[in-house]
Amino acid sequence: MGLSVTAGAQNLLPSVASPAPENPSFTLSERWQHYVYRTYSWQRLGLLAVDTGIDMTLSKPSCGRTLNCFQDRYAGAFIGRSTRTTIELLAGAVLQEDIRRRTSRDTQFSKRVKHALVHSFVAYTPDGHARPAYSRLLGAAGGIYTLSEWNCKPMTTGRMAHQLSWVLASNVQDSLLNEFSPDLKRFGLRVGNRLLPGLFH
Repeated sequence: MGLSVTAGAQNLLPSVASPAPENPSFTLSERWQHYVYRTYSWQRLGLLAVDTGIDMTLSKPSCGRTLNCFQDRYAGAFIGRSTRTTIELLAGAVLQEDIRRRTSRDTQFSKRVKHALVHSFVAYTPDGHARPAYSRLLGAAGGIYTLSEWNCKPMTTGRMAHQLSWVLASNVQDSLLNEFSPDLKRFGLRVGNRLLPGLFH
């Protein structure tokens, strides 16, 4: 069953994930820079802090909503994510996958949304062909297992499936943000210029 689904996805992706990248090469140096940015840049560390804060607000952590609890959950989230991105780096190099996000060249909203949704799960080979991003899946599973060990919670099939669903949803969110962030920035500048003329030039 799993093999048939994977084969179907491989047949579908080349047609919906076009166009192929203009420069499909992904050198070891580029991989390393991509890895460092996604794992250790202040932007990503800041977003991780925001995600941790939101998670603590929406849930009821057993340690309470204290600074020590935040630090512990942030550390766990960082360890889980760094494990995921490290596995993606190594597996991507072995499998020769390029999982960098690419914006579409379309202007139609529905096509851009479709592009972002498909590219949530797509990687490119060195010859520019699209296929399922196996390194993302391996990285997600590794990150989930590491975080489970950090929290001293036994890993079960149900827990892994539940956490993977959240990771897939996060991939969709990241892909949509990558596609529409230029539009959001332009919108923010227009609003800023109307509220405070001249400040954002």
